Amino acid sequence: NDYYKLIKQYEIEKRDAREFTEWQQKERRKQEEQRIKNVAIKRAEAQLARAQGIHAAALLRLRKATSVRDLRKAALVRQMQQREKLAEEHAQLVHRARTARDSRHASIEAAKQ
Repeated sequence: NDYYKLIKQYEIEKRDAREFTEWQQKERRKQEEQRIKNVAIKRAEAQLARAQGIHAAALLRLRKATSVRDLRKAALVRQMQQREKLAEEHAQLVHRARTARDSRHASIEAAKQ
């Protein structure tokens, strides 16, 4: 918009073509510099977004690995508790069987006398 106003101003004031050409080249350089800056900013933003994405993915993998490890640990604890319970039940059955056997032997010995 300003560009067109200045062109009109130059036409109205009938400035020489050299001055206009210099101004035009200066404006084009400014625009090109701004375009280059904008591209650099967008590139930096894209790199930052990529780095953030990589970090987020790594963090997610770490959390999943931690969760899996915790689940496996909990399953192992439950398995060990179940084995201990079964071992205790087995020990109680063995104790009852021995007590019953000893009791029968004692009864048989008492009957023999």
